[in-house]
Amino acid sequence: MTNPLNNTLEEEQRVIICEQQKEINNLRQSIVHLRDMIAVENEAKYRAYVKIADLQKEQYDTDIRNKNNI
Repeated sequence: MTNPLNNTLEEEQRVIICEQQKEINNLRQSIVHLRDMIAVENEAKYRAYVKIADLQKEQYDTDIRNKNNI
């Protein structure tokens, strides 16, 4: 025969475990979301640096052409 007090404590522990599992799942989802956000941000940075390099080259080429025309 089981003690009603023990059943109550076990049930409280089950509830706590369920709540903790939900929190763990929420944190895992947050991690995935943050990883995706970082990937998007890194891609945007890369594209920005490529654009900067292209504009610098374009400016350099323009400067050389203007210098040769003087």
